[in-house]
Amino acid sequence: MYNRHAFFESHEALESLWLKTTTSERNFYKGLIQVAVAMLHWSRGNPSGALSLYQTSRRYLSGYRPDCCGLDVEAFLNAYDALFRDWKQPPPFAPERVPVLKWKENAVHSI
Repeated sequence: MYNRHAFFESHEALESLWLKTTTSERNFYKGLIQVAVAMLHWSRGNPSGALSLYQTSRRYLSGYRPDCCGLDVEAFLNAYDALFRDWKQPPPFAPERVPVLKWKENAVHSI
């Protein structure tokens, strides 16, 4: 869903996983939820909301490097950081600039 830019639907699916998770991956899902909402804000013309959620989601996800639950967290954070670097003048939403979630083939989840 997320990689198809269905950010709201991705948020909903991730929230369902987050609510069911009682393990150390709980904050991993919380970070991904915030990523989806950051992209939703950016796509709807709210760059300050996107930047705020970028900062908090990045803090959650950085503890799960290099990978978690089949997601290449390291590659994702590198692309995510590149998108938000120097957002003094936020760019208009460009789908091709959205960082991709790269899941391993045998990943349990591929939201």
